[in-house]
Amino acid sequence: MGKQLTFLLTALILITSLTVPVLATVSVPIDFYESYYNDAGVLVNTNTPAFDVSAIGFICDTPNCDTLGTQYFSEINSGNSNRLTFSFPTNLQFPSGGTYGIYVYNEDYIAWEIVADIAGNGNLGPFVGRMTQVETCRIGIDEFEVINDAHPNEPIMVDLTTSLDATATSPLNNAGNLNAIPASLRRHYQVGADIELVITDGAGNVVNTQTEDVLIDFSGEKHVEFSYTPTKTGRYTATVTTYATDAKCKSTQPHVADEIFTIIEDGPIEQCYVLLDNLDASAQNVYVDDTVSFTVDKIANFYDNFGVLHTLPAKLYVKAFNAAGNLVETQTLNSPANNNVVDPKTVSFTYKPKTAGYHTVEVTAEASNCPYSVSYADEVSVSIFSTDRPPVNTAPVWSTFGPYELYENS
Repeated sequence: MGKQLTFLLTALILITSLTVPVLATVSVPIDFYESYYNDAGVLVNTNTPAFDVSAIGFICDTPNCDTLGTQYFSEINSGNSNRLTFSFPTNLQFPSGGTYGIYVYNEDYIAWEIVADIAGNGNLGPFVGRMTQVETCRIGIDEFEVINDAHPNEPIMVDLTTSLDATATSPLNNAGNLNAIPASLRRHYQVGADIELVITDGAGNVVNTQTEDVLIDFSGEKHVEFSYTPTKTGRYTATVTTYATDAKCKSTQPHVADEIFTIIEDGPIEQCYVLLDNLDASAQNVYVDDTVSFTVDKIANFYDNFGVLHTLPAKLYVKAFNAAGNLVETQTLNSPANNNVVDPKTVSFTYKPKTAGYHTVEVTAEASNCPYSVSYADEVSVSIFSTDRPPVNTAPVWSTFGPYELYENS
């Protein structure tokens, strides 16, 4: 987990030479309060206490706890208080080059990781700790495809099972300075999300809806598979929408991906078609004026009078819309015929958002040089989010806590 944010900790050590009790440990109290990252990426600290905070500690052989060693203290919990008091032995328990790795967590907040190097007798602190949330989470959609299960290189057909697959990406990234994640804490390093599929016909009527509840690992992605068997021909739209449902997120902004496709009868002849799938952006959250690279998979074929497939070139039309829904850019791309009728050809292009907010990039394709009067186009779209500052979606971390050696009357 790469360090992305660091909070420097300054310790005041209060020492007296008078009536200091004899202690077998160093006691370190930390009072926890709520913080959150706003939509500008700024950490906002509040005076609201964070209750029911838990922590566990491990002995680690490396500075960043690449693997977990012995658990040197069991779970402690603040209960109705916002204070946790950590105790460190008089002598360091880890080998040279090691550390104490401490995980602080509550299911409503992003987990906080502490690297500690403390030994002796006495007291440190109290210190202030921050339990953090994100003001707005956005679950990105990395890929979306609508596939004829029986014949993936052909259009969707009546009474044949269709797979609609989407890949959702996490709104939160790993950022702590402890590389290992205890198995018991994995849920604290995941984001809960709903992935919703809605299929509508050409008149706008909803013909199918499905929802999957998923957990996405920090810095990870989740592949979701839906299935649908159409019963009527026509033009349809499949829309995938993602929502963050996790308490770590104060609110959610949905991401949307669409594919407009045609359902035809089985056994077609004398017609052309284009299939577009997996419209993918190189980044879901970007700066204004960043260049975003896009790829999309394209197949263009035609059925002859015997129903045999042949390849065709295709023309792709790219449209980009800003947050207000205004058309801000168009591109026309000529794509040569595929090498064969089965394998898609990947088409690439770029787009540079000029304003903040959601931008929708739409790609429509039609076959070129179709020898017949019937030709089916295809359309896909995906949204990206741009901001004047990149969305901050990482956990707060402390740098190394210590080394401190505190002894009575020292």
